[in-house]
Amino acid sequence: MTTRVPTEETPFRLTFGTEAVISVEVGLMSFRVKTYEDQKNHQELNSNLDLIDEVREEAMKRMAKHKEVMARYYNRKVRVRRFNTGDLILRKVSQVTKDPSQGKLRPT
Repeated sequence: MTTRVPTEETPFRLTFGTEAVISVEVGLMSFRVKTYEDQKNHQELNSNLDLIDEVREEAMKRMAKHKEVMARYYNRKVRVRRFNTGDLILRKVSQVTKDPSQGKLRPT
């Protein structure tokens, strides 16, 4: 499971409160699999479930901060344009707004 950029957490951890062990790790005997103890694991799972609300709150704060950064990045590139009455503008006509009864030479 890869961490997501806005939350810096994996979706599995935000849902279940613990990190997932993928099947490849079990086959290769990773450090987490070698040091597994059933009783200690059960206690850690319970403590992780108790702390899941705090993890989710921190993820929400990170998401809000990420959203602000992205908005600042977007707004930095936007140029303000003001139109006055009588200004000529180019209007894009899409298939949704186009009147099917008239062709491309219809009066505007």
